[in-house]
Amino acid sequence: CRGSGEDGQLGIGTNEDKEWVCTVKALPSQRVRSVVAGSRNSLAICHDGKLFTWGWNQRGTLGHPAETKTENIPSQVKALSHVHIVQCGEEPERKDDNGRPLRRDIVIPQPCAPKLAVRQ
Repeated sequence: CRGSGEDGQLGIGTNEDKEWVCTVKALPSQRVRSVVAGSRNSLAICHDGKLFTWGWNQRGTLGHPAETKTENIPSQVKALSHVHIVQCGEEPERKDDNGRPLRRDIVIPQPCAPKLAVRQ
């Protein structure tokens, strides 16, 4: 990782910016399949289907309880520990009648269709 770390999105244990590439040391025991690197938070999907998130967590955006504003070390999303994650996606931004973005607060991930097998 490298770049802005102000919200812990680099996952290196601090909120410092890094000009040079460095290793996310909290994930070496995991076989990471894919990474999503956003401007304020990051996610890693492992080969065993575990989902780890870190960075900006206001309003629970990491899938963890919103007890801390930022998390600078990757941690598993416990609410999805029984689910084999294969891919992440994001809902397109919705706006109100005045063109202002609507908040999408989902503090803890919840199953929306428990009898369906979602593939993508």
